[in-house]
Amino acid sequence: MSKRTQRARSAEDLRTSPWVIAGIVGIAVLVVAVLIRASAQPEAQVTAPDLAVLQGVPRGLSEEGFPYLGSPEAKVVIVTFEDLRCPFCQAEFLETEPQVMAQFVKPGLVRIESRMIAILGSASVAAGEALRCAGEQDKYWEYRHTFFANQPEESILPGRVTFVQFAQLAGVGDPDKFTTCFDSQKYRAEVERTNQAAQQVGVNSTPSFIINGQLYAGKMPFLSAGAQSGFKDILEAALAAANGP
Repeated sequence: MSKRTQRARSAEDLRTSPWVIAGIVGIAVLVVAVLIRASAQPEAQVTAPDLAVLQGVPRGLSEEGFPYLGSPEAKVVIVTFEDLRCPFCQAEFLETEPQVMAQFVKPGLVRIESRMIAILGSASVAAGEALRCAGEQDKYWEYRHTFFANQPEESILPGRVTFVQFAQLAGVGDPDKFTTCFDSQKYRAEVERTNQAAQQVGVNSTPSFIINGQLYAGKMPFLSAGAQSGFKDILEAALAAANGP
């Protein structure tokens, strides 16, 4: 037997050695265990949002099946197009929405209709699915508030652990039902349909708003400033038009 043949056979014996195979299996098991352990840890520090703003405010579904917040008798509707991972949407939520809620929604003058879309990749799609799963337990708006209050940086892709944490903070009563819904991607097609419907009405960025048939693109302040229209003036004009002369 040549030395080359001996070396080849020795290498083959080494590859098929039960000790080598056991070592490879052991490493694989260790890697899987580390991944499972990592996935079980919180991905980010999260805090419970202030959900008091939602208490006592009517909610329901529009004729097209989109969640709304505010009086069903309100004559003016703000149709909002948002992405849960959009930082400008979060800024609108934090800076402008509280004033809109206090001065227009809570008094019953205006209602907000949410059309959550996903334009920032697969994590946005997953966030839209999680939101709708929370909506099955009447926690759509609580989940939205929780996500925006704890929105991860755009460079961080939230995973399953984060979505489940947010459901708990939002007060979703049946965690198993939520996770089953989320894992099944039950609402994937609905997220895609909402995206397509938004594009058909000219929405190509978030946040965007439709008020009395007029599309407003981009983050808006509450008060008008120079050439920048604000919600207060837009909504007061819409209410005046709705109430007639």
